[in-house]
Amino acid sequence: MEYTIKGKLSFTDYKDFLLASLFYKKHRLIILILCFAFIIYNFVSKVLKAQDLLTAIIEVLPLLILIFIYFIIYKVFTKRSYKTDSVMQKEMSYTFSEEGIYWSTDRGSYNYKIEDFRRFFFSKKVIAIYISNRKAIVIPRHFFETKEQEEKIEKFIKEKYMIENKK
Repeated sequence: MEYTIKGKLSFTDYKDFLLASLFYKKHRLIILILCFAFIIYNFVSKVLKAQDLLTAIIEVLPLLILIFIYFIIYKVFTKRSYKTDSVMQKEMSYTFSEEGIYWSTDRGSYNYKIEDFRRFFFSKKVIAIYISNRKAIVIPRHFFETKEQEEKIEKFIKEKYMIENKK
C-alpha cells in the first residue's frame, strides 16, 4: 500500500508546527504554565503592594518590556530560520509505504525507514514524524486532497509506523 501527497510548506505551516510541538511536549507545557503563573503572581503582588497606579506601572514595566522583547526575538528568529532553509520552501513530495517515507524535492530526496522514526504527533493543523530530537517530517493537513485521504494516511501512520516502531 502506498500513498503520495505533495505540497509546499508555508511560513504559517512552519509556525503552526512550532506551536503544536511546544504544546505537545508535556514537560515544556508544564514549564510554560509555571512561568506564566509566576509572571501573573509577580504582576498581581506588585500591583497590590503599590501605593498608587504610577508606582504599579513602574514596577511592572520591566517585566512587560522583557516579555515584549522575547516575542519580537522569537518572531525574528522563527522567520529567519524559515527563510534561510531554501529546501523547506520548495514543493515536497511524500510517499508513504510499508517500509517508510520517501521524501523528495527538486533538490534531492531521502528514504526514511520505520526505525528512523522517534516520535509522532498529530495536531489539528499538522502531522509531525520526528527523525531526531530536533528534526521532523512536517506534513500540514492542507497537503491532503480530501478528508478521506487524510484519515487513511493518518491511520496508516499510526498502524504501520507507530506500532512497527515499538517492536
